[in-house]
Amino acid sequence: MNERRHIDARYAIAWSFCFSVGVLSTHGWRGLGAFALMFAGACIASRVPARRLFASSVPMLILALFVIGAHASTDPLEGARYAAKAYLLALGAIALVLACSPDSIAAAMERFAAPLRRFRLPVDDFCMMTSIALGAIPDLHIQLARLVAAQASRGAAFDAGPPHTRVLAWGRAFVALVVVAFRRAATLADAMEARCFGAGVRSSIRLSRSDPAAVALAVAGGAAMLACGIFL
Repeated sequence: MNERRHIDARYAIAWSFCFSVGVLSTHGWRGLGAFALMFAGACIASRVPARRLFASSVPMLILALFVIGAHASTDPLEGARYAAKAYLLALGAIALVLACSPDSIAAAMERFAAPLRRFRLPVDDFCMMTSIALGAIPDLHIQLARLVAAQASRGAAFDAGPPHTRVLAWGRAFVALVVVAFRRAATLADAMEARCFGAGVRSSIRLSRSDPAAVALAVAGGAAMLACGIFL
């Protein structure tokens, strides 16, 4: 994962934006297939680990299957197309997180949104929240794997049994994942509040009339202590 620091996050974000717009704009399977091939080529070029990419996309894959099931009685092909679009969008976001560090993503987004500061928009807050949300995707995957392992050890059937049993098992796992995510969000909010994040623009230091005298006194005291340490 050290290679991801050599990728310019600005180009990665621009590519991800164009990829998302293209996926949402296409309506046929040929277009989705072309975007899937382009995505695979970009992942190979940026050395995104395929195993971690698809492992992190398991929750979105399950939601895509739910979308297909919801359209089973009306138009299964349309449901599959919507599910494929959602899954490709999720893969694009996950690949962006795996290819670039959250700090570089935040810095790149801040550069892109810098002109919006003229309209007094909270650009810094928005960029920081976005980078935190993107960085939480791999963490949520790790938490989901832990929850699945813990519930499987208690007898939950994720890979065996009838379909409704599997759906119920995954539903319980997702409920627990949401609870864990909200707890971590609350902890993060408390930590950011304790550090006065978002309290407004920081004030700059302004010298008053007594400050030069204080500086001269501090320099004289430091010189006196240094002289005492050398000659005494």
